Amino acid sequence: YERILDLPRDIGGLDYYIELTSDAIYVNSTDGSVSERSTTYKAGELGIGLFGKVYGGSGRLKIICEPTKYLYRFDFGVYHGVENQTVNFSSVELGYYRVSNNWTLGNPNEEPDWADPSLKYRIPIIVRNIGNDTKNISKYWIKITLSPAYFDYGLANESGYDLAIYNFTGKRLPCWIEKWNPRGLSMVWFMIDNISRNETRYFYLYFGNKNPTINWDYLFTPDNSTEVIYNKFSDDNLIFFDDFDNQLEFINNWTIEGDAEIVDNEYVKLSYVYDVSGNGTVIITRKNVTVEPGMPERINATNATMYFIEAKVKVSDDVEQKDNTSDVDLLPAVSKSYKKGSTVSSWSRVGRWGRINTSMAFVICLPQFKNSSKIPNATSIWVYTMGNYISWDLLNGTNTGSGKVTYCLNSSVGTSIKDRWSILKVKLYRARGKNETGEPFRITAMEVKCIDNDTSQIYNYMTAGYLYSDYVNMSTSRSGEGGGRGGVIEIPSPSPSYVIARISRHDCLGFGCGLFCDLVNKSYHFNSSEDQEVYIDWVKVRRIVVPEPVVYLGGIESLNYGWDHVVDAGDLGGPTPLLRDFNNGTANAIFTVEDIPKGRYTIKATMNKSKDDLTVIETSNVKILKTYGTVSGDFKIKWLVVELKDKADIQFKFYNDWRIYALTIQKGEGGIRLEAV
Repeated sequence: YERILDLPRDIGGLDYYIELTSDAIYVNSTDGSVSERSTTYKAGELGIGLFGKVYGGSGRLKIICEPTKYLYRFDFGVYHGVENQTVNFSSVELGYYRVSNNWTLGNPNEEPDWADPSLKYRIPIIVRNIGNDTKNISKYWIKITLSPAYFDYGLANESGYDLAIYNFTGKRLPCWIEKWNPRGLSMVWFMIDNISRNETRYFYLYFGNKNPTINWDYLFTPDNSTEVIYNKFSDDNLIFFDDFDNQLEFINNWTIEGDAEIVDNEYVKLSYVYDVSGNGTVIITRKNVTVEPGMPERINATNATMYFIEAKVKVSDDVEQKDNTSDVDLLPAVSKSYKKGSTVSSWSRVGRWGRINTSMAFVICLPQFKNSSKIPNATSIWVYTMGNYISWDLLNGTNTGSGKVTYCLNSSVGTSIKDRWSILKVKLYRARGKNETGEPFRITAMEVKCIDNDTSQIYNYMTAGYLYSDYVNMSTSRSGEGGGRGGVIEIPSPSPSYVIARISRHDCLGFGCGLFCDLVNKSYHFNSSEDQEVYIDWVKVRRIVVPEPVVYLGGIESLNYGWDHVVDAGDLGGPTPLLRDFNNGTANAIFTVEDIPKGRYTIKATMNKSKDDLTVIETSNVKILKTYGTVSGDFKIKWLVVELKDKADIQFKFYNDWRIYALTIQKGEGGIRLEAV
């Protein structure tokens, strides 16, 4: 913002000046006979700095507010030491550089030692595996998310190739950049070597070399397939992966029912040609992707099993009429032969007397267009019960014969994503246990997200699962092998947002194209688009530790700054990390920030209002242009504008009795200021 105002040369023949401060705008005559003030409308509370003094004799006044960019933001605090590979220091404001009283220039005097001096920056990764139900974990992949709010992409290699992750003892760990976006969120995985139950451990993300010597043995990029990464650094929790790059492997890995083929060694294409009899395509893994769970008393019990199923999918069709749709179907738990049903000789008691066929599959259908009330919402979860004998409609409690699609839950949002790649994420819980009367149950709960691959927008989200309490009784009978007698089946009520399901050792993973259209066409008068195709780029199934360790990112650390000696520090407590702790002293101390590029900078120091002795040491390359200060409660904000004629270090001199809480260096001359034209 910039604006020029004309000024009178004098006021009633008196010379005068206009002065802007954080508290008010003053108009004073030079002889002191006139003094007026006006409010800044609390602009001073923005913390951006208000300053400037212009004499009326200049005839014109310029109001300037220029954008600035943070180069450094420092949060000063206390270092307590290390215990069991856990650093103990006071809290750090998110996105700030951590400065302790021990942090001296070139030698932080803190553990752990700097693992790679060629990388000048690092961020602590704090992994907490705390709780009575946690487990000892080793060789386990953990994801961290990087954001411009707390990660400066400008300091790193443009592709992230300088990233390196080390454990506390200086051992480098494998790191995979799943997604790199210098203007937004990036997803980075690393494999923790080990962490015990009820333990907190520190790992470190190093960066800061724009032209690194890359060690491809430990760094994997978005171009690397999951298969390559896990072949080199195996994780026992990766159950299944396929990137559909080989026709022979595809045939060996999948049972194919319908028209499916590998295209250009890049993805698999499932085709569907609509006719009255239905002609959907289904592929099902030959490998089982689930295992028998533990025995919890509740779904949140720690020996439940959790799976993440992820797939990159795209759908296309040649008809977009009002009542038509195309779909991709996911079967996260299915028998080896879906369309033919499965032969099940065992029965599982569900109620006090009733027994039901134990084979069941979920169908997660993702129709791509919702243009008619006849078409379900953009994502639906359906249950299809299979077997040679009898099934039940879990929603209505009706005998449905040898096979039935049961509508369970619709999502509340949807969009058209035809011909766009999307990431389908399914979180699948499995558990078994006993209810209050001692009868066994087996349960499944799901969380489904559909995410646009390019924009990361979630266009569908929903959950379905088991509700432990609140049963209703449903009278039914069993028929089939061996006959049966009347009994009771317990199901959730009211109409379920949760679903009972039996999952066994022989469950597989499946995908379909047009499957949903085939199954519901007659019952729901559902018309599918003709000649539709589904493309699947890759799919992976990974088992998750329950409960999984919690990950936090700490304050940034760097070798580019530090004290000239160890200083004192204090921590007053309180809720705000930035203002609760400080560095202080009664003797002179110098805090240096190295290698600042040429230019003009605005420095803001937050100090104690009565212990505010601070200046910048001037040199041939570093000059102070302006200094001013404001008081806010117990704090004094000192502002300095400095000019660097060339690349140089900025040295801050603290003297007499001083106390510093926070300090920022911004590129450009910040604040709102007045200047003569």
